[in-house]
Amino acid sequence: MEGKHEAILTICVVSASNLPKADVLGSCDPYVKVKIGKGGGQFEYVTDKKLKTLDPVWNETFDLPIWQLDNCEDLTIELWDWDRMTQDDLLGTGTVTGAEIRRVLDEENASKGVEVVMYSGRDKLKGKNHQETRVSMTLGVKRRQ
Repeated sequence: MEGKHEAILTICVVSASNLPKADVLGSCDPYVKVKIGKGGGQFEYVTDKKLKTLDPVWNETFDLPIWQLDNCEDLTIELWDWDRMTQDDLLGTGTVTGAEIRRVLDEENASKGVEVVMYSGRDKLKGKNHQETRVSMTLGVKRRQ
């Protein structure tokens, strides 16, 4: 990663829980898009898709640059259902605010677990047993030396 960023945000997309049934057979083929930057998409990471599950586990780690810690942009999380024959379906979106990212720097180990509640429009996305759909992540921020 080149340029004059102030820090590196290390993100691990761990898992998701309580996904809604999105396919005809009552399952889901989920993946996650994580975006940060102007318009929520200057930098983007997409997880692998997991087939036929309502409780996927990814454990995928990647780094994103943070250009200004004082004015850190929000992290946008999108949960998608992959479809073989038609366009993929956006199941829900969630946000980790720039303020939350900056707070990670204040912690001793500079790493924090985050549960992101997914929304479909203004409503909380709910899956099996009418429980909230969540994406579990860990965030770590390391200042540039």
